[in-house]
Amino acid sequence: MEIRAYDPERDRDAVRACFESGFGRTMWPIVKYSEPRAIDDMIEVDVKSCNVSLVADIDGIARGVLLGSTRTGPGSELRTLPYLFAFIYRRWVTDRPAMRPFARAALRRTLIGEIPYYIHSPRGESAEIYDLTTMEGYRGGLGRALVDAFVEEARRAGLNRVDVGTDTELAWGFYERYGFQRVREFPLHIYDYSLPDRDVTGYIYSLTI
Repeated sequence: MEIRAYDPERDRDAVRACFESGFGRTMWPIVKYSEPRAIDDMIEVDVKSCNVSLVADIDGIARGVLLGSTRTGPGSELRTLPYLFAFIYRRWVTDRPAMRPFARAALRRTLIGEIPYYIHSPRGESAEIYDLTTMEGYRGGLGRALVDAFVEEARRAGLNRVDVGTDTELAWGFYERYGFQRVREFPLHIYDYSLPDRDVTGYIYSLTI
C-alpha cells in the first residue's frame, strides 16, 4: 500500500467508486439517480476546497481517499463557496439531466443538513478532515494510514489539532479508536430522504497532535 496525492486523471473513477461504496447507504438517492459526472462534480468541490487530497493506492488503484484542509484563518471556510455555487449552478441550471429530480432533492437536503457542522465547529486553528472513505473489501488499515498521513501534514503546517464531523450513520467509532475525542453532538437531518425513519445525531471529534 502507498499513500500518495490524489491525481484527478488517474484516480477519478476509483475515487468515485470509493465514495459510492462508503457513502452509498446514506446517500443512495444521489448515487442511484445521478450520472457519474455529477458524482465526480461533488467530489471535485471538496478536492478544490481542500489543500490535502490523499489516496491509499493498492496495486496502482486508489482504494481509499481522504480529503482535508490544513488552511486556517477567517476565510478558510469560505473557500468552498465559489466551487459550491458553481456546482449548484451546473446541477440546477446548465446540466440538469445529470441528476434526476429525486437526486437533486436529496442533494438539497444534504447541503442544508450540513449547516449544523459549521455552526458547531470548534473555534481556533486546526486541520479538518472533510471526507474519509475506503472501498468495501479493502477496509482494515487503510483509514488509519490515511489519517496518519494527514496528521503529519497538519503537524508540518504547525497545527496541533485535527477536527472531523461525522454522525451516527457513519464510522464514528473509527475516530474514537484512533484517539479522537467527541466535543460536540447535535440533531442532524441530513438523511431525511435517504434514511427517513432514522434519528441521526451529528458528532464533531477533535484530536490533539
